[in-house]
Amino acid sequence: MSVALLRFLLALAGACSAGSDAPRGVALGFVFDPKATCEPPCEHAGVCIRKNTCFCSRGYEGETCQFANCYPKCKNGGDCLRPGKCRCPPGFGGKYCHKVTCDGGCWNGGECTAVNGVAKCICPSSWSGSKCQEASCPQGCRNGGICVAPGICSCPEGWLGGACHTAVCTKPCLNGGKCISPEKCRCRPPYSGPRCEERKKSH
Repeated sequence: MSVALLRFLLALAGACSAGSDAPRGVALGFVFDPKATCEPPCEHAGVCIRKNTCFCSRGYEGETCQFANCYPKCKNGGDCLRPGKCRCPPGFGGKYCHKVTCDGGCWNGGECTAVNGVAKCICPSSWSGSKCQEASCPQGCRNGGICVAPGICSCPEGWLGGACHTAVCTKPCLNGGKCISPEKCRCRPPYSGPRCEERKKSH
């Protein structure tokens, strides 16, 4: 008995005894021609049983056994590379592409989920961005400030406050003057000068 015929009979026995999730085997009573040739030839250890008719080994299907089967089938648009091995599209993982995966993960409590077939981070209300990496400051950050955490601005030198809205004058403004930008005072009449220290003389 040839090796190919022995392999064929073992494959037939396996296919016929397998559960409903396995590829369909050839019905009993089929005609097997040991001299048959198949053009193109059977692939993946398939056996030529009649002229141009292949019997495929478990895990393969198609006219020449050219297609691999994955059971269960690859999900979310995955391709079956070989029996039981799926190639998953971006955003999906797991043995059968059944898990949603966000590249780089979701930060700050974000949750990875599929939205219209695309993996996406759903962010808590205080975060945004593709990975929930950008904090949200509802009050805004003025004067070049940067939002670094929910509601918290990092202010450039010379500014303070929750929205970087308060200017800093290291020497206080005098005579009711107000610090309007770093180290700059706005004076009330009749005062002037860098710190509103000079009184204008009336004529």
